[in-house]
This record gives sequence, structure tokens and C-alpha cells, in this order.
Amino acid sequence: MIFAHELKQTKMDKENLASKIKALRKRRGFSQEQLAEESTLSLRTVQRIERGETVPHGDSLRKLTQALS
Repeated sequence: MIFAHELKQTKMDKENLASKIKALRKRRGFSQEQLAEESTLSLRTVQRIERGETVPHGDSLRKLTQALS
């Protein structure tokens, strides 16, 4: 059973990751479109990640890491 504080923590983690990805993208001088192209993810996926609507895992996370490093 998931408790309220665990759900809140999960939401905070998603928002924190989203803001970090957005900050890294901006630091690199990339638009969302450029990050999508560099990472081979769709623009829609990049937008959803930055809004905290989805969390990248596995291959998507690896692609983002490579594009932003």
C-alpha cells in the first residue's frame, strides 16, 4: 500500500528531475526541439518529461544523458 507521503515524495522527485533536465538543456543552449533531435526522442516526449508528466527510464534516460553531457 502506498501512503500519502510516498505519493508526495514521488511527485516531488518527478518535478525535481523535470526541472534538472530543463536546466541542463538550457545550460547547453538547446531548445526542446534540439534536445529531441540530439537524443533521438520525440519533441512530445521531451516536453512531457520537462513538465513532469513522465519520467524517463532505461534507454530514454540514457539518450537524454548522452545528449546533455
